[in-house]
Amino acid sequence: CRLAFQYVTPESTEAAAIAGVLFAVHPLHSEAVLGIVGRADLLAGIFLCQGLLVDRRKALGMCLAAFLFLAASLCKEIGLCGLIVASCIDLMQDASAKSWTIYLFLFVLALVGRYKICGSSFGPTFSKVDNFIHYEEHFPTRAMTYAHLHWRYLAMLVYPQNLSADWSYRSFDVVKSIGDWRNLISIFMYISALMISLCAYRNRDSW
Repeated sequence: CRLAFQYVTPESTEAAAIAGVLFAVHPLHSEAVLGIVGRADLLAGIFLCQGLLVDRRKALGMCLAAFLFLAASLCKEIGLCGLIVASCIDLMQDASAKSWTIYLFLFVLALVGRYKICGSSFGPTFSKVDNFIHYEEHFPTRAMTYAHLHWRYLAMLVYPQNLSADWSYRSFDVVKSIGDWRNLISIFMYISALMISLCAYRNRDSW
């Protein structure tokens, strides 16, 4: 978090340090480290951070960064996010730069390659107990319930009083109707995120 923030705003090291400390001490992230069970997580993180540190303004730097991001994805699937992060950073810094389109193209290419090798499975197979939303029959129900799940995660990020919300063991009711009031919260959340992103993009020259 600190690395990404300082890369976008190199002149604001204080803001980057505050973001890093907040990320480190937030109760919601205390459980995330439990998923680091082997070398795959650590190697993916190392390659991804190195890719962000590379100077991507030149062709050699772009090639090296792309190689590091792809190496991270070979260690663990989440490493592919490095290509998306690099695309967003380069787009925010200079919309006329072509590097972000190249990273986005490599991301799609990596997804297609993974699909050709592994088939339609892009992750582990969950049972109904582990992820009951996945086994809902109708797609709108799954989509609305996942949207509500995103809101629950955001609420925990802002006010982490109860950290037990998860998608397993049917910990909350699925959203089956489009008239469910929980959909209003989800829509408001997505619109707010979109507006914040647009404002940040328009004011990128003032960073």
